[in-house]
Amino acid sequence: MQSQSPLYLMLDRNWAELVDDIASLTNARDDIFLTSDGLQNRRDFVLLWQGLGFRLDFGAMPGAAKNAQPIFAAPPADNGLSALAISFTDHLEGGQRVAELAGAYLEFSALLAKLLLAKAIYWAPGNLWVDSAYFTTTVEEYCGGGAFPVLSTVRIFWNDSDTEVATQGLHWFSGQELHCTAAPGDCQNWTRRLVRIVHDIAVNGPVGESQMISDLIPGQSIMLEVSEDGGTVWARICSETELS
Repeated sequence: MQSQSPLYLMLDRNWAELVDDIASLTNARDDIFLTSDGLQNRRDFVLLWQGLGFRLDFGAMPGAAKNAQPIFAAPPADNGLSALAISFTDHLEGGQRVAELAGAYLEFSALLAKLLLAKAIYWAPGNLWVDSAYFTTTVEEYCGGGAFPVLSTVRIFWNDSDTEVATQGLHWFSGQELHCTAAPGDCQNWTRRLVRIVHDIAVNGPVGESQMISDLIPGQSIMLEVSEDGGTVWARICSETELS
């Protein structure tokens, strides 16, 4: 199984049962196709959907998933589930930095999760263990023009004093993570701000240079500052001096 796969469908079936399911769904649908290689004993294969190729690798649950953060799901356990990893094929590698391709990847993964009755989704970039129904619903809403599925794809960390919050997993979409400095007692507003900024970065691309954006609270602005290596975006409320 490819270690770099970002997403794993957690399934309660073996390889032979999966072969039957894949054969059935490709025969029943006119939008998902097996490549000419078909289903081989090597336990990996390629499916085509909307002109895009996706490599699927069947195997055991990734070890890191045991420490994943549950999102509307029971904590991961050694429950005998198998894993079906979904990756872009080689010629699309890195394509997730294009919002349309990232959206297509999420949409295909959500579709397959629904068709194969996945028990959970393991999202490796954010180390998240996501309820399958929640994942598919939020992805379908996003692909239909709604908000980016932040909680399904991006882990949010607060420090012990609730004065700093950071992301894990946004880098898969943009090459950047977000780090915010918050005032004590302002967790709710900063969570809303973070979700909005994550959406903007995931949909519109990485922040290229430091800039000021409007805040959710009228009369305030947020300063976004990019680290020297471009990998971190620091966000904070602008001071009165910066606003004057």
